[in-house]
Parts: sequence; structure tokens; C-alpha cells
Amino acid sequence: MSANSRYRSLAECSCGMNELPDKQISEEGTPPGTWRKIWEFPTYPLIAACLLALNIYVNNLSAFPNAAIIVRPVILGILAGAMLTYGLSLLLRSWHRGGLLAAVLLLTLSYGDLAATPIAKLIGQTTNFTIGSELPLLVIFLAVVTLSVLNRIPPVVTVAANVWASFLLLVLLITWASNWIMSDDGNPMPADTFASAKAPNDRPDIYHITLDGYARGDILRDYFGFDNAIFLGRIRSFGFAVSDRAITPYNQTQLAMLSIFDGTYLYDSDTGKREAEINYRRRINERFLESSTFKTLTRMGYRVAGTNTEYLALDIGRNEMIAPRPWSEMTLLELTVFDQSVLGLIADRFGSLDPRTNHALSMIRDAYNAPFAQTLERPVFLFTHQLAPHRPFNITRNGGRREMIDLKDVSNFQNGLHGLRAEYVEGYTEKLRFINDETAEYLQRLVTELPDPKIVIVHGDHGSALHMRGEDIAVACAKERYSPLLAVYSSDGLLQARLNDDFNLVNLYRLVFNTYFETDLPMLESKNYFAPYPEPSKHSPVGSEAFTEPCPSPG
Repeated sequence: MSANSRYRSLAECSCGMNELPDKQISEEGTPPGTWRKIWEFPTYPLIAACLLALNIYVNNLSAFPNAAIIVRPVILGILAGAMLTYGLSLLLRSWHRGGLLAAVLLLTLSYGDLAATPIAKLIGQTTNFTIGSELPLLVIFLAVVTLSVLNRIPPVVTVAANVWASFLLLVLLITWASNWIMSDDGNPMPADTFASAKAPNDRPDIYHITLDGYARGDILRDYFGFDNAIFLGRIRSFGFAVSDRAITPYNQTQLAMLSIFDGTYLYDSDTGKREAEINYRRRINERFLESSTFKTLTRMGYRVAGTNTEYLALDIGRNEMIAPRPWSEMTLLELTVFDQSVLGLIADRFGSLDPRTNHALSMIRDAYNAPFAQTLERPVFLFTHQLAPHRPFNITRNGGRREMIDLKDVSNFQNGLHGLRAEYVEGYTEKLRFINDETAEYLQRLVTELPDPKIVIVHGDHGSALHMRGEDIAVACAKERYSPLLAVYSSDGLLQARLNDDFNLVNLYRLVFNTYFETDLPMLESKNYFAPYPEPSKHSPVGSEAFTEPCPSPG
């Protein structure tokens, strides 16, 4: 063997880190001894690692009103993408091959479909994914992996991938920026309803609890076969009055809650003006924080605060938070990313690894412990929103983890999926039993342990969604959706005495301010409006006949 041959053999066997760049530059066409141009370095895996979180965030801005929530997922995504790219590049001795394989693996793990079947079989978990239905994608995946491992990747592939990933990132950033530009050409907003309120000498503390999607007792009996008499009887024994025919003004949470705290309907008629969904929901979020109830109580010296909620659109803790979550705990956005990735599939198989149920349980219990864990400056208005018995139905009646189908309450029963109603009933009632026990204990402690005078309000924002169709009330069930729980307590008994059985939640704080803050506001005529989920700014009156029609049957 010649000297030159021996030299080549030694050089080909050398794989040290310092030799990786020059060797690969030489074999893939870039002159030796020069640094790669920035566009030839594989930055696209770093973007791929962040795409799922960015996509969820940008397309759900109304659910994530605080922009800081996206920072940590992006940083972690960039670090994960960089580490995986570097490791695979060392293994394959090529930045281009390592970058391509890293991007494919990250996208597969993030979006999950391609990896769902093999991973599900490996861990013994069922999945709706079938190889036959996704065979073209599987072939592409295997082809890219083979190409990455066995063949050289020319720099032009990396450049093209960088350009494409940068384009996707730019589209998301433009979408994000455009959605945060607020329009002033929206529908008219109501006036400050409670501006004439006057503070009494002894201002009552107010504890307001919203249980998302909690239906009235007759609805639970007729459509779920569930007798809620034990819970209702228990809270009545604490001194609460329950409105047996309470009704909500709107079918959506954000609209109903703003209407409650502003003490008025958002619009008395369908004005024909429209806004983009995300822009409109953002305006409603901002209006909620500045509702007439909050502003008036603040003016009268109240400490207006909130506990943590899984529904961030109702997070008044952005003003002041009682018992904030530790920074190390996963946020709702991070849990959503986790749930939609392959990691969520693995967690479904190994319940002890699932952070979602533990998060939901701790949110409920920490919120209910908040008024007792610290001395609150009085007078206080404390708002608590619990995402229960609303989906996800991941909690059993005893507070354990429940395996579930990811039911979406505005779309499950379209396209022939009515068979899921049995799953909805079971999941809803299991979570209902749990929140009943937790809430009854909390209400008892509020009544017996905290000083008087005080007001306690507990209600559903709307009813359940067993028959819900988000786009058209005509094919849904108005009686179910517009029939929430409502119970009130005051230490002097006046609020209970003035609560009617037929009570629209729009009048809730009209009743409170008239009773305790010297206003003389008329009770508004009971009305109901339907807003389609794709067009929340479109409010259509719901006629009384809709509440007498039978709910649609499966079929």
C-alpha cells in the first residue's frame, strides 16, 4: 500500500468532532477551510421543533391572551431542535443529513400521526390511526429517513428547507401580528351599568364561582339520567337558594360572562356588523377585564382578584392573582402541545406519566383552598372559574385519572358520530360527581369559616353540550344549552329572598347591586342569543319556541 493510500485510509477512519466540518464540507462540495454560509446551515429543524406550539398559540389567541405563555415552549423547542440536529449530525457525519433526519423526527413526534400506529402497538394503546389511510405519508417518511442515513444530501436541500421553514414561520408571525391589531369598527358596547352604585358602611365580601358547563337539575335528570338532588340539597342546607329554572343569555362562555358582569345584553339586536373571530374574541377578553362590575367594585375600594383557571380568557388574575401557579408547572399551552404530540399518546398508556389530570386536579383544589391559605384584604371580590364539569372528561368521581376520548362539545355529534353521546354522558357525570364534592366542601367552608358580611354566588356559564351544534341552534338543543345551575347565598339572607325561580343570569349583578349598593336598576326582560362559534360577533335571538322543541335524537 502506498503512502498516499495509507493516508487516505487514516483520514477516512477519523471521525473526531474537530474534523466533522471540514471533512463534510469537502465531500459535499463547499471549498475546504471555509465556514458554511448561514443559509447552508440547517436551521429549519429548530423551527420545526417550535411549529406545533406556535401554530396552536397563533390560532387560539383568545384562549391565550398573555403573550408570555409562548416564550418557554419556543425556547425549549429551539434547544431540543439544536441538540437533536447536533447529535444526529455527529452520528451521520453530515450537517445536511443530520438536519433533515432531525426535522422529520421532530415533525413526526410533534404531530404524531405517522408515529401513532407503531408507537401505539409498542405500548399497547389503541388509536384511530390506520396505516392504510396514511400510507402515502408513511412512504414519504421512510423515504426521507433512508435518504438521510444512506445518501448524501446536497446543500441545496438544506437551503430549500431553510427557506420553506422561514416562510412558514413568517406566515405565523404575520398571522399573529394581524390578529393582535384591534379594530374600532366593531359593534357598540354597553355603558357602565353600575356607575350609580354607592358603597355601604359594611361592604360584603363577594365570592363568585363559575362552574363551566354545569347544567340545571332538570336537564341532568332528563338528558343524563342523573339525580343531582344530593348536591342541591346539601348546598341548600348551608343557606343557599337555588333557581330551578335559571337561564343564560348566551351559548358561549365569553359572551355569557361579559353579559353577567356588565349586567346587560351585549347587543339588543343583530346589527349586521361583523369582526374576524380572533379579533372579536380578543376584544371581548379585554372588555371582560374592564367589566362594569369589576370597575365599580374597584372604585368602591374592593380588592378584585382571581384564582387560576384553565380557561385563560376568564383569567382576571391578570390584574391580581391569588395563589399563583409555580413557574415549573406546565402551562395550558404546554399541556395542549403535549396532548397533541406523540407524548400524549404515551401518557394515555402510562397514566402515572400523564401531567394533564394532575394539573386539572391541582387547579381545582388550589383554587378552592386559596381564600383559606392566606388572609385576604377586605373587602374582597374573589372570582373562581373551574373548567368542570366541562370537558376534558379526564377525572373520575373520586379524583382519579380517567381514560377518555377527546370529545369536542361543539362538533362531536356531527357527521354521524352520535354514538359518542354515551361517552359524553359517562365522562360528564363522572366529572360532575367530583366537582360536586369539591364545591360543596368549599361552599361550606366559605359560609362557616370566613367573616360576615359576605355574598357567595355559584353558577354555570351555560348548560351542558350533549346535543350542542356550534354553528346552528336550529339543529341543537336550546333547552339544554341555555339552562345552567344558579345558587346564591348572603349572610343576611336578602339575596336568597329576592332570587326568582325564572332568573336570567344577565340580571345577576343587577340584583346584587340593587340589594347592597343602593342602585335601583330594573330587571331586564329575559332574552337569549345564539352566536355561532365561527362567527361569535353574530348574535341571533333565540325564540321561545326553541325551548319547547325536543332535542334531536341520535341518527
